[in-house]
Amino acid sequence: MKLLTLNVHAWLEVAQIPKIYALAHEIVQRDVDVVCLQEVNQFIESPIVDDVAGVADGGLFVGDPQRPVRVDNYARILVEALAHYGAKQFYWTWDSAHLGFGHFDEGIAVLSRVPIAEVRRIDHCSAFADEYDNVRRRASIAVRLDGGEPVWVVSSHFSWWADPAANPDEDQGFPIGMLPEGSDGLLFPHEWRQVSAACARLREESELPVVIAGDFNNAADVVGQGYELVMANGCWSDSFLTAESVSGEATVHKKIHGWSDNTKALRIDYVFTSAGITACKHEVVFADDSSSAVSDHSGIIVTLNSLPS
Repeated sequence: MKLLTLNVHAWLEVAQIPKIYALAHEIVQRDVDVVCLQEVNQFIESPIVDDVAGVADGGLFVGDPQRPVRVDNYARILVEALAHYGAKQFYWTWDSAHLGFGHFDEGIAVLSRVPIAEVRRIDHCSAFADEYDNVRRRASIAVRLDGGEPVWVVSSHFSWWADPAANPDEDQGFPIGMLPEGSDGLLFPHEWRQVSAACARLREESELPVVIAGDFNNAADVVGQGYELVMANGCWSDSFLTAESVSGEATVHKKIHGWSDNTKALRIDYVFTSAGITACKHEVVFADDSSSAVSDHSGIIVTLNSLPS
């Protein structure tokens, strides 16, 4: 199984439609089976799609999102682009996380050639559940794929290790507000506790492996923070470290929203695998510092193999 993860920076890119079609073309050419996307935006005032659950535009939508799917939903247009290039049967799901930049329903999505048997939303922190305009309101989306290699795939977009409001002198390029009352100033540790527990439940209930992919907003080279927390209990393997074939490393090479003071190349996008599945190839694609960029992040394509139980 080939899996692509990419923070698409939807509707914040110049030449957005050509970039969507460039992404679709590569997905088809590279025979990608599953796509995990983050920052999958739609404008909050665009027309609602009347029958998103029906077969349309070459794809089949699965799930029950908190907010209605609109005509300019990035994932929906990507499904149309995939159909344009001959991939006419992609299953897909999307759900919203929070209001983005005052204009978007910002969310996460999964697209799959294999039928999506089940969709589960994983909220990162219940404290912000009723604050849709709060960027701290985050979610992951988990899908169960029942093809030849049954597996749970989770698309995630996490917060930073520390709350940016704890350092008000840094402008991240979007409204962050005040530090919430009673906050310890940290975000990622609390979110990871929720999401990792939810992934553990998925494994226990289904006896299937879990792959979690996305933008973790925590750099791999920072000691004592998010990356080390993920790896600490030995439950997860990093495809960059375990794959026999590795091409590329960093996924961000410049200043971007949320990393306004960045001066170095960062590895903040990951594919982590549980027991029962392993990565044999890891490749950074659509390099954000190259002419092939389709976003302000690079993507990762990982080839996965199931292991005997």
